[in-house]
Amino acid sequence: DEESRNSFSQEAKIVLLKEILHIQPNISGHGEVKKNWERVAENLNASKTLKKAVSVQTCQKKFLAMKKEFKSNETQSRKSSGTSE
Repeated sequence: DEESRNSFSQEAKIVLLKEILHIQPNISGHGEVKKNWERVAENLNASKTLKKAVSVQTCQKKFLAMKKEFKSNETQSRKSSGTSE
């Protein structure tokens, strides 16, 4: 599995998120989503923060995993603080 061979350091996660914020692949126009995810992967690979190059799919999976983890942590934080949002 490509992701297990290439664990994302904190630095690589930050670079990935910065590229996603800059390129915004998920809100691209029709026909641009795949091309923009390819740009995200190319830029992450060019950053040299990973030991091996990653694919578009690996970038997408890592982003979704980070997003899921963030939402889970946010929910836990709200529950422990008593906030209802």
